[in-house]
Amino acid sequence: MGFCGEIPGIDPNSTNITLSVSPLENECFIDMLSIIPHSLLLVISIPILIVWNKSHYGSIPVQSWVHFPGHNIRYILTIALIVMNLFELAEGVLSDSMYQGLHLHLYVPHCVSVAASIMTLVYYHNVEMWNSPRFLLLTLLYWMSALTIKCLKVFCLFKKNLGIVNLRFDLTWDVIVVYFFLLIVELNVLRMLRYALSSNPRVLVPPEDLSQGTKFVQPYSNFLSKFSYWWLNGMLSEGYKHALEVKQLGKLPETEHSVVTHETLSRIFEEEKAKAAKKGKKPSLSYIYLRAYWPWMLVAGIFKLIGDLLAFVGPWTIEKIVLYVTEAYNKNQLEKETGNVTVLPQEVQYISVVDFINNGYVLSIILFLATVLQNTFLQSHFYLVIREAVRLKGALQAMIYKKTLRLSGWTMSSGEMTQGQIVNHVSTDCFHLQMMFFLFHFVWTMPIQIAITMFLLYNVLGSSALIGGSIILLISPIQYKVAAVIANIQKQTLEKSDLRLKQCNEMLQGIKLLKLYAWEILFCEKVQETRMAEVRLLLKGALLCAFTLFITEGTPLLVTLVTFTIYPYIQNEPLTASKAFASLALFNILALPLFLFPVLVNTLVNAKVSNERILPFLLAPEVEGSNFGQSGGESGSTLQKETNGNDVKVAYKKGASKPIEIQNGGEGVDGATQGMDRQLSNLSQMSDASADELEDGAISNAVEVKNAEFSWDLKSETPDLKALNFEIQQEKLTMIVGSTGCGKSSMLSAIMGEMCTKSGTVNWNPDCKISFAAQKAWLINATLKDNILFGEPYEKKRYKRVLQACALQPDIDILPAGDQTEIGEKGINMSGGQKQRISVARAMYSKADVVVLDDPLSALDVHVGQTILEEGILKFLLKHRRTVVLVTHQLQYISQADKIIVVQDGTISHQGNLSDIKMADIDLYEQWKESIQSTRVKSKSSSGSTSEDAAQESLQSKRRQFKRQITRDVFYSQGANQMRSLQRTKSINKQVGLDLLGEEYEKEEGATGKLIDEEEREKGSVSAKVYLAYFKACWLVLAGGVLILHLFRQSIIVGTDFWLSAWSTASSLAASNLEAANMANDLMTAAVNGTLGNDSYLLLTTTPSPGSSGIDSTTQYYINGYAGLSVAAITLAFCVSLISELAGVRAAFNLHNNMLKNVVLAPMRFFDTTPMGRILNRFSADTCIIDEKLPMTLEALVRTILLCLSSVIVNTVATPYFLIAAVPVFIVYFFLQKFFRASSRELQRCDTISKSPVFAHFSETLGGLSTIRAYRDETRFMERIHERIDSNNTAYLYLNTANRWLGIRLDYMGAIIVFAAAITTVATGVTGAASPGVVGLSITYALMVSSYLNWVVRNLADAEMEMNTVERVVAYTELSTEPYVREEAGITPPESWPEKGAIVFQDVSLRYDSSLDPVVHNVDINIKPGEKVGICGRTGSGKSSMTLGLFRIIETCGGTILIDDIDINRIPLTTLRSKLSIIPQDPVLFAGTVRYNLDPFDQQTDEQLWKALEVSQLKDIIHSSPEKLNYEVSEGGENFSVGQRQLFCIARAFLRDAAVLVMDEATASVDMETDQLIQKVVAEHFGDRTILTIAHRVATILTSDTIIVLDQGRIVEYDSPTNLLKDEQGVFFSLVKQNK
Repeated sequence: MGFCGEIPGIDPNSTNITLSVSPLENECFIDMLSIIPHSLLLVISIPILIVWNKSHYGSIPVQSWVHFPGHNIRYILTIALIVMNLFELAEGVLSDSMYQGLHLHLYVPHCVSVAASIMTLVYYHNVEMWNSPRFLLLTLLYWMSALTIKCLKVFCLFKKNLGIVNLRFDLTWDVIVVYFFLLIVELNVLRMLRYALSSNPRVLVPPEDLSQGTKFVQPYSNFLSKFSYWWLNGMLSEGYKHALEVKQLGKLPETEHSVVTHETLSRIFEEEKAKAAKKGKKPSLSYIYLRAYWPWMLVAGIFKLIGDLLAFVGPWTIEKIVLYVTEAYNKNQLEKETGNVTVLPQEVQYISVVDFINNGYVLSIILFLATVLQNTFLQSHFYLVIREAVRLKGALQAMIYKKTLRLSGWTMSSGEMTQGQIVNHVSTDCFHLQMMFFLFHFVWTMPIQIAITMFLLYNVLGSSALIGGSIILLISPIQYKVAAVIANIQKQTLEKSDLRLKQCNEMLQGIKLLKLYAWEILFCEKVQETRMAEVRLLLKGALLCAFTLFITEGTPLLVTLVTFTIYPYIQNEPLTASKAFASLALFNILALPLFLFPVLVNTLVNAKVSNERILPFLLAPEVEGSNFGQSGGESGSTLQKETNGNDVKVAYKKGASKPIEIQNGGEGVDGATQGMDRQLSNLSQMSDASADELEDGAISNAVEVKNAEFSWDLKSETPDLKALNFEIQQEKLTMIVGSTGCGKSSMLSAIMGEMCTKSGTVNWNPDCKISFAAQKAWLINATLKDNILFGEPYEKKRYKRVLQACALQPDIDILPAGDQTEIGEKGINMSGGQKQRISVARAMYSKADVVVLDDPLSALDVHVGQTILEEGILKFLLKHRRTVVLVTHQLQYISQADKIIVVQDGTISHQGNLSDIKMADIDLYEQWKESIQSTRVKSKSSSGSTSEDAAQESLQSKRRQFKRQITRDVFYSQGANQMRSLQRTKSINKQVGLDLLGEEYEKEEGATGKLIDEEEREKGSVSAKVYLAYFKACWLVLAGGVLILHLFRQSIIVGTDFWLSAWSTASSLAASNLEAANMANDLMTAAVNGTLGNDSYLLLTTTPSPGSSGIDSTTQYYINGYAGLSVAAITLAFCVSLISELAGVRAAFNLHNNMLKNVVLAPMRFFDTTPMGRILNRFSADTCIIDEKLPMTLEALVRTILLCLSSVIVNTVATPYFLIAAVPVFIVYFFLQKFFRASSRELQRCDTISKSPVFAHFSETLGGLSTIRAYRDETRFMERIHERIDSNNTAYLYLNTANRWLGIRLDYMGAIIVFAAAITTVATGVTGAASPGVVGLSITYALMVSSYLNWVVRNLADAEMEMNTVERVVAYTELSTEPYVREEAGITPPESWPEKGAIVFQDVSLRYDSSLDPVVHNVDINIKPGEKVGICGRTGSGKSSMTLGLFRIIETCGGTILIDDIDINRIPLTTLRSKLSIIPQDPVLFAGTVRYNLDPFDQQTDEQLWKALEVSQLKDIIHSSPEKLNYEVSEGGENFSVGQRQLFCIARAFLRDAAVLVMDEATASVDMETDQLIQKVVAEHFGDRTILTIAHRVATILTSDTIIVLDQGRIVEYDSPTNLLKDEQGVFFSLVKQNK
């Protein structure tokens, strides 16, 4: 019968099955019996699955599933079972082919068992998804029945006397073992879940993460989905259909949250720090990482080792396959020559293990399975190390942020650690450590890999392999040395890059000032000089990288050349195909370690350097008052610090009782001096009882400072504040006054724990919470409302009251979105006054007991400051029994203080109430009185009637409504206008003109109030235009040369391998002929001796004598050709590497320079609407990618594409049948990479975009550390950084998991290609259609393509994303710039211009952009030479806009501005701005010396510089420093107070000595005494100059010759102060009245 064939025990002549032996000894019967359980499983399980999935429950979408006990073991065992069943099937097929007849029982049952085994996985997967374990009763019965029948099978084989040498016997036992363990797993599930035979079954609950928005379900997927990343299909499908957004990615599992990873790493760090401190050492960060992440890193290492070991299966199978093909090839040739055909025997044949493994087709299957397993393990290794690296990055970033919140103020202000360095820790250093995790296991697996390779090569080629391998040992030290040099160059490059970024940041932060001073070109050239130094280092690095690539690519070629050349000489035998291509495959394995070695060295060096940079930061001094993690009253138990040498104590102390209420004597101020007198009177009339209560300490203090000395630097011997003894009484107003730079702000920092306490005590009441408004207002990038609430719950009544107290409601009324208007980065769209009032409003809205205000009134108009004092401080804060500490220069308000502290030179000169100070120092009191009187309005005016006030309020209300209507018109009417720059996907911001450095820009997306555009994000593939722009930057000749050289190089490499194929084939034939000749001689000898039997079927062929055993001319011919081709390939490899690197450096240099020039010359509108972080990102991250990554990526892309094409060509030449299998695979490959790249591109962009909020939050926090710590709001900010880190980690983890998704599929496709190449070449080789050398070459190339297919797509995706950075940079190179040179009608004024300073506005209208409405309308004024003009108006009236028109910062859209009769539009911009002078309200200092800040062009003498410092009241301060004019100014001028920075700007104006001077509230941040001195100096030294003064305090312009009053961008009043004050209905009169 057909099923059993002619098997003993079955009568072939009978129609019925007649068993001549026992059924248990009949193998066919057992095989038929084994079909029953497999078939029953299929018949029962398939309907169950169909019915369930068609039911209501089956239609419910299931995101993930629970895992039953033994989940992973079940999958591993079942997969092993399937593989064994396949081997049983292969064994059956081979056994059937070894003897006559058809025997279906040898493979049909195994086909059914394979289907059943696969069905058990499908069935189990669905049961887990249903969470219904009772359905597993079916599989339990199946394992039991299948195990029973297999036991019968092994009994039958045992009876046939089969043993372990027989494959069938071994496989049967293996399957029994697997069935047994599967049965154990099934019984364990029954035991643990009690789903049968129990009344109390256990129900598994799905993970909580899945119900909380987690879409990254890798930890919860089944075993196969984890290793194949199948669960990611849905997300990638979404990405293919439309662009993915960060919010679509969902949340990470809880184990990946940065909170969890940070807690783990931080805990271990603290433990190791404590251990190291006991030993007097520093902790080791590397050991800390090891402790935190070793479990999964160990698993990843095991996977890596297994994958690397499986790589050696390829060379082994190649050798065996070539030997098999050679034997079959020779046998076929013999049969063709003799005509004899081998006759198969009739009896049953059992294949042995050795014969099975040596079969070429079986070897092809083994090669396929080994490739699949190798790639599965390697991809799993990469996933695990990347996941652990992401955990490390998130934890480190959180640790650095937490440390930043605790960092000592001196550490930042002294320059020991800059903002740039901290951001570098977060970005660059974390990236280096991340890369270290990626490559960590290569450190120890590479030596193992190299050692095993050399051992196998020695076994194949003998001692010649050792000689060739010694080249690697000789080259490795060279590689190490070159890698070390490259690492050192990269370190130097990083330092230059840091310096360049610092300069760029400084330049961008002060770009408005630079343009006003005409210094932008100078600063641009300074950046270019640094960039040139950086490029020189890049060039050195590029040359060394080219040399490294040359070594990497040339070494395998050189090793093969030496080994194959000397092999015939040393071994004295020909190089056969099996040996040649087995060794060639082994040499290919060596290529990866050689390539990674310099990368690995560089990575380890960078990681070491990063650790050395991060550790000092984590161990840096912290502020004394930091009590992290507590808020409000919980922070009562702050740290205590005591030393034996000095009595130093920082603690909290409870107050005794409630304070008595003291009558405030200064309400309703009619005049400052009168208020002072009344305050004295009220204090003198206090009752004796009240005085006694005070003396008895009935009033509790918010803070007490006793005998304290403070320093910013703990190491400093001289304290910055000394001999401090004072108390801040609760529920009272305490004012701190003193001259500029005397230490007022430092005193606030000291009591808030920001300074180092050298001696004495600071005792805070534990019930006190603090709110703080810094001198330099700090706002976050959020809505105006959120800035005020600052994490507090919204209370409508309280909120409205605070707005009223801070005079913010009128400002909110003119904003299109009201208080929902977004405040830009660093408050870019708010004026200085608005920023300060929002900061004060935040402090007032907080329910803190103590409100600390650091000179907020200086930046405000006098009437606004008075409103805040009366409505905010007196009527709101003090009325609600809150303590207020106010630093101020506004002495007219001191009459309202309950206590005054006078600071002088870092110590308290006087303190007490006004009466105490008058009695202690009558001269100081009189000086104050005189200063106040000098600032008062000298003209008398009546208080005005109620009707006038009502009319004025009505007028203001109408103006607000009108302005808001205009603003909304701007919003809704100009939707089509767009900027030419980066705003391609978002509409440009709309503008409402406000004051200097405070223009309000809004977006046109309705009244949403959103200001900052989302970062521009391209969608789809990068256009060809961008590639062309990059190649032009490279120089097209170089780019074309690189491509041509790549083609030549790869062609020569392929030719070299074909040459090796021909050589090895010829050698194999020679060896076969020699062997046949030797055999013939033996047979002839045996025949002569009568030992040759007549029944032999062997036929002999005679062969000619092979000649001598030395090297013949043919072998020498092949050696010479191989050597020549190899040398050519090595030479071209060096040329390609060198020219590629040179082209990359050239492109980087050109793109950066073009971008820098365009950005510096861009109009101010661009900087106002583009966040600085976004611009800096172009100069940092994008430039870094173009400098370092892009050239290597493009080179690798071209190389891998050519390698894959070479593989296809080689295999097609070997056998055209390869295309039958390859073409479908490549079609799938094309669509797969297209499918992947669509999502990968968007995930990469999501990763890039989600990084910005992390860095932005860091930058934002660094600017407001003192504020955050004062509010004890560290916890909320930590939560925010955790959210941003998690968001970025989500995108990054998805991106890398998607890479694994692609990698595993391409690896499997590569395995299919390897299998197809092996099968087709074996088939053609066996038939004699292909030589053994071609077979070996084809499989070797197929093995290469299995890895390079993955790299093609990865490199293509990387190149596309890196070209996206080029796209962003190119966009900045195309920015429209200011018209620095007028091509038409331009003139160059005389060197002495302007001599007079006459200014004429002829019907001038100004606007910020051509797409916006004018902000200044039809201005007609004539300013005479030397005239002093005061410009005033309410917020948003256009004061600064008009003066900006003089500098052409904003464009003239109508009319003409003449200076000394020359149209300024015809003058080159640099010339114009360099001839004018301005003192801005917001001062900017640059890192460098005092000399550099005053005279960057080095044009002034020391005498002139000292004179300027003397005029600006800075001479004493600078002269007291040892460095004098070379005293270093820290980044942003942080080592000077705000007032002192403003004095520097006055010094600059004095040095410029221009005929026209613009002063924009130049003395707002200085004390009254200094203000009076400066006003006197200005009058003296600028007496003959034309001065335009923009005033917030009207008193400063009352002495002007002319007053210009602006409203809504129009001149409403224009006359002398005297004449304007006569008009009691006028706007100027109302301003003066409010400023009284």
